[in-house]
Amino acid sequence: MIHRKVLEHTGCTSARLREIFTSTSGENHKIRKRFEDRIMSRITSGIQSCAKNAPIWQAVDIAMDSTPIQKETIPLLLWAQGKITNQALVQQIKACGTTAGCVTEVEVKDAAGVVTGRELKIDMPRLYEASINLIRSYVTRRLASQTARFSNLWPYFKYEPRGVDLVAKLRADALSERVDVMANQYNYRHFFPQTFRQHFMYSRSVVFPRCAFDRVTGWRAKDITRAVGELEIESYTEREGLDLVAPHINRVFWDRSASLANINCDNGPGYMAYWDLIPYRTICDGEYYNKYEVAIGEELTDTFAKYGNFFGYYFDPCVLKWPDMKVDPSAANDRTRNMGTYGLEEKDKGCLVVQYFEKINPKRECIAELPLDVWVRFGVAGDRTVVAAEFMTSIPAAYGGLNENDDREVNPSMATELMAYQDQLTNIFSQMLMNIRAGMLQIWAIDQDALEPDMQEHIKRTMKAKDYYSEPQAFFYSGEKLRSLGIQNPADAPKAFLSIIQAEVQTSIEVSMKAIGQLLELADKLLMMSPNETAQPNPREVAAREITEISSSTDAIKTFVSDGIDEQRAAVKRMIYESLVCESTDEIKVPVMDRYTIETIREAGFEAAGEWLPNEIVPLKTPITGKPHSLVYDYFYDSRDGGDRPLNSQGATIMGTLLGQFMQVEPIAKAFGKKRLFQWANEIARMSGAPVDLKLELDDQEQDVIGGEGGAMEQRIGKIEQFLEKLMAMQGGGPPGGAAGPVAQAAGAAPVPMPEQDLPMETNPAALSAEAA
Repeated sequence: MIHRKVLEHTGCTSARLREIFTSTSGENHKIRKRFEDRIMSRITSGIQSCAKNAPIWQAVDIAMDSTPIQKETIPLLLWAQGKITNQALVQQIKACGTTAGCVTEVEVKDAAGVVTGRELKIDMPRLYEASINLIRSYVTRRLASQTARFSNLWPYFKYEPRGVDLVAKLRADALSERVDVMANQYNYRHFFPQTFRQHFMYSRSVVFPRCAFDRVTGWRAKDITRAVGELEIESYTEREGLDLVAPHINRVFWDRSASLANINCDNGPGYMAYWDLIPYRTICDGEYYNKYEVAIGEELTDTFAKYGNFFGYYFDPCVLKWPDMKVDPSAANDRTRNMGTYGLEEKDKGCLVVQYFEKINPKRECIAELPLDVWVRFGVAGDRTVVAAEFMTSIPAAYGGLNENDDREVNPSMATELMAYQDQLTNIFSQMLMNIRAGMLQIWAIDQDALEPDMQEHIKRTMKAKDYYSEPQAFFYSGEKLRSLGIQNPADAPKAFLSIIQAEVQTSIEVSMKAIGQLLELADKLLMMSPNETAQPNPREVAAREITEISSSTDAIKTFVSDGIDEQRAAVKRMIYESLVCESTDEIKVPVMDRYTIETIREAGFEAAGEWLPNEIVPLKTPITGKPHSLVYDYFYDSRDGGDRPLNSQGATIMGTLLGQFMQVEPIAKAFGKKRLFQWANEIARMSGAPVDLKLELDDQEQDVIGGEGGAMEQRIGKIEQFLEKLMAMQGGGPPGGAAGPVAQAAGAAPVPMPEQDLPMETNPAALSAEAA
């Protein structure tokens, strides 16, 4: 972290970078040339690496986007129902992008083998092909469990100070509230579930800021009641913060000499980048420099041609058209020689845009006087032309990975492990549907010797009337000839002059369904996902101990899956905090979410509106104002923000019973101490699954001793025990039938209403419910 004013004081400004990258001669041009050569080399190798590793992620995207009915199935069904003609069928299938395997033309020959014409041949099995999207189902389940951890968090990012004094806590609360405003302005609550999905689909997610710090300014009238000609206009900040982006993982590259995960603590890769293909007019019409020097090298266009499968799948064909290759006289000594330079007439052609971040030492690079390593963001168009640049005040990216090996460039993800099962499941379903359709075929074996000719004609007409779901086929045979040959005639049996031959598919359907169940069970086991996690009941009666072990194992897997997400959130929290205190200049106005005295608020560098007496406690949600630098402190970034709240009613019950027993033994109660007692009570509330956090804490002047207060402390403990008993009863942790809970039973206390006026606010049920609301 480095403050923006420090950067400006040492000459590290965007104007200085613009001066370098628009120079055409002198020392600045040498610096520009050195950076451009390095950037081009890394961009070319990085995009080639992305394209080479893309097939595995492309397969995941294709499997994730699969639908139960393929798009070419719809015109086939319309044709089978007689609603469209053969010609219309061919046109609609071509509009779907393919005719392979659906419609083919075959030659029609007469008896002599002479070709008399051509006709369409329809591939009927395509009608009953089914695609089962197993990946989406499993990813959605894991995504829902992770999203639920944070969807109801207010504030969305909870900062915890390393200090325990009230000033530290006030700063952490103010920072949490200010960042929550930013979360609403930049839609973080929608953005981060998208990154969670990337963890399961691609095994990793990388979040970048679009710029060092985003600020949107508006204009308003100071006094709207004045006449139009007398209005005074003032500017104001509509929003400011970090606008985050999570590019597709196959468009991200970095310095492979270091672990990508270490970017979170700023001791990892020396450069990182993400890229995209956009129309050149976006550069032309934007506030950039070097607009008309944008060029693309031959090596990069060869890469686009070599990996056309990858680029054609992810990008519109319009942005895959490049300017004509021509010799650039100014690049006579350049190693790429032939360059394609964009002109005004090529605004609609595709242009490669790379957001390239590099850690540099400005003094060593002869840019400014700052002798420290800082991050710089370069906006690069083409493969080398810098069109924008700025110094960063924090880390350039935040990484999160799910079960990744840092030594591997590509790691299998949850989706890649599921692809094989999805293919097999699709095959089994398609085979089962094919068997069912084959079972609809009927062949009627009719003894023509046993029926009169008019009856034979009647049967033929009935069959052709299509009164059945599938048109049966008639097979007439001579029963007399079968008898003369010594072959038993099926019509010899009573009422058996007609035999229906039909495939038995019941067994094959049962086998298919059994195979589907076994395949899903295998996928659950290999992905370490229990039926309980997917909200399915147990297939048999389960013992209580087995339920506990299943629950513990499921929670362990859930925690392991959450580690990568929590790691990325911690890095984003650091990035947001550092950018806010280093970039923001606006006054901060946030509500107080805890009880603090006016002296504590002022000591932290803030001020509360209104007049306050010395040592007066400011009410909850009172707005306080201050400058961003008042938020500077040492915070925890790797906390779970209260998102992990496992329900363990049995453990809460045991802890409550033990607490009641401990408080009956005076030596243990005195040795227990108030601080440990409060921690114990807080943990009981958390494990019981309470919807609010019970945060009992010692005041600054309060001693960590139980007793010595003329019995007042014992009464206070009794009230706390009664409150915990009621809380556990509401959460289902207390005994059935409304009986007194284990705390009250052990302490011998009767369940009486809790007086609210004698308790601190943290143990006041009314205050808790109001705060939760």
